Amino acid sequence: MKPDEVVIRMYNVGHGDCFLLSFRYRRESRHLLIDFGTLQPNRREERCRLMPVAADIASRCTGGLHAVVATHAHRDHIGGFEKLHRQKAPGNIIAKLHPQLILHPAIPPVVHHLDAIYSVLTGTQYSNHRALENLRQCGKSVNTYTGQKTGLGRLFPGVRFHILGPRPQTVNPSFQDHSILDADTHRLLSFWTTQHQALLTSRNRPLFPHAEQVSPRLAPASTRWFIERLNHLRNDQLLQLAEVIHTEINNSSIILMIETGRHQLLFPGDAEKSAWSFVLKNPAHRNLLSATTVYKASHHGSLNGTPDALKQLFSPSVITLLSARDKKTENPLGEDAPALDTRLLKHGHDPAMDLILE
Repeated sequence: MKPDEVVIRMYNVGHGDCFLLSFRYRRESRHLLIDFGTLQPNRREERCRLMPVAADIASRCTGGLHAVVATHAHRDHIGGFEKLHRQKAPGNIIAKLHPQLILHPAIPPVVHHLDAIYSVLTGTQYSNHRALENLRQCGKSVNTYTGQKTGLGRLFPGVRFHILGPRPQTVNPSFQDHSILDADTHRLLSFWTTQHQALLTSRNRPLFPHAEQVSPRLAPASTRWFIERLNHLRNDQLLQLAEVIHTEINNSSIILMIETGRHQLLFPGDAEKSAWSFVLKNPAHRNLLSATTVYKASHHGSLNGTPDALKQLFSPSVITLLSARDKKTENPLGEDAPALDTRLLKHGHDPAMDLILE
């Protein structure tokens, strides 16, 4: 049994990703949801943006949702899976579709460290692990990495699925295991990790309880400039830390290749250059990538999401799926390359666009 056609439904969620793939067989349709999130000014606006999308997904998945792929832990990819107990939320609607299989990346331990440190220092969480935890409870949950057999083939007969990334995680990885981090970043992480471990063991007491706290206003004039520079240095390091978290989570993305009929569909989440470098080292992966017919532009079309080494493998006829809020972002495969772009849709009028593949 093979599907007669595949419909890729591409939702307008603003800055975020949401794709519903419907594999139409002679007697039924089977549905695969890839990501469901957005990045709006606050959580209430995010829910308002995603509620009609969740309702549309539910109306199309009348036989239930067969599988979900959450490519990585950023809110603009998984925020819609968050459930609420006393309020309506898009995650509650998706949960009622009872997905049979849920694929998500095994988040690198370094990311958990970074997220925890960032939360302690700033009071905010950079990613959205709660939504990911809610999603895991909806069905059979599988930590996914390159080369792994996922069980998707049993749910979608006649379709082949290949996991090209992320790289497997070692049992006890250290920061040195992550070659994408340079020497300066290693030192920065070591400093903040040490501070975080101290905070965990201090029971909310100051790290140096006997040290005298001095306000810049009360400090001697000769030291005020130095104190202010130290405060600026801390803020600069926090910004660097936020960027490291962002990159690490992006590079944990599931890179999914789907073979159906004469088409090969590539959904790489937000994989960046170092993730692609790992994938492209494998000759079998390069062969698969060279046959791509539909490409979901990685990292919302940014240049670091589609390195030259990847573009060189693609044929000129590859169709690009673009989902981004930045109107300045162009098709990474070139302005003249065929593309579907959710930025052409108006929120509230055209919620999605379809690509039908026979």
